[in-house]
Amino acid sequence: AAAENNAATISKYLALSYGYVGHGQPASSIVRTAEDEEFVAADRSMQDVCFSSLAGSEHVKAISAGQDFVIFERKVGEWTHRFRSRFVAMGEGLPAKVEQVTEIVPPKPFPQSTLSFPLNKELGEAGCLFQSALVLCNMLADPATSLHAFTSGAKVVEVGSGTGVVGIAAAILGTSVVITDLPHVLPQLQNNVSVNLQQGSAARDRISVVPLAWGNTEHEAALGKFDLVLCSDCLYREETHQVLLQSLEALSNPDTLVVMALEIRRPPLEANFFTIAQSRFSIQPVEVPFKEDNDVKLWFMRLKA
Repeated sequence: AAAENNAATISKYLALSYGYVGHGQPASSIVRTAEDEEFVAADRSMQDVCFSSLAGSEHVKAISAGQDFVIFERKVGEWTHRFRSRFVAMGEGLPAKVEQVTEIVPPKPFPQSTLSFPLNKELGEAGCLFQSALVLCNMLADPATSLHAFTSGAKVVEVGSGTGVVGIAAAILGTSVVITDLPHVLPQLQNNVSVNLQQGSAARDRISVVPLAWGNTEHEAALGKFDLVLCSDCLYREETHQVLLQSLEALSNPDTLVVMALEIRRPPLEANFFTIAQSRFSIQPVEVPFKEDNDVKLWFMRLKA
């Protein structure tokens, strides 16, 4: 029973932390500040779990002097995805400050040992790191896959970048890459670039952060055409499908490879996107070439001549 309660606490904590509450609504629409009651209650419950004897369980492990914990860890292909929480005492009677970060540990011989992405709850989905992004990271880094060829000399853009993990990994691998999102997400992207890529390094010089609101013709024209367009978990809002397709078309020529990766959550909604897309793109389902536990689906798309 204790283990079940522990797992339930962790599930709720991760749901809140990753920007969702209740009935699948973004947390920003319900939880407005870090002091809101639901967040505070979840943080306190997680503190109890972490500092109890259950902290040594498969769910939670301490990684420093009693206040820094791995809450969640899994393998996606050869990459490790973990979620960390550090509880910082704020004074008598005050709730602890919770510093949360997603860490990605690539396999050797990837040039960097760890990538770190501080959690931004205010951005909802854009502040989350989804498993489909790590599928793309695996494929870019693996010489056995066709995507690896784009890490040398290709012009690459990531649309709906969110945390920027795919673009940052691509830059470290040697790719000249542009990461894009809505203007209000750009500070997060810029911060994540700064956290993970040293100023003045070759990788830092290879990456650019640029606004792209899907369907915005000025943004699209400023970006131009690319050899590879990467898109992970961008289909969760049906009302954006048409403008996303407009942008994918604007960034492509017939030789451009568009890669769509996503976890299937609402099959009719996601299928509708590909039904619309097939009038403009040839679409090929591609098997994910390694083990991952969220059933990520992958498509290669090319603009019809």
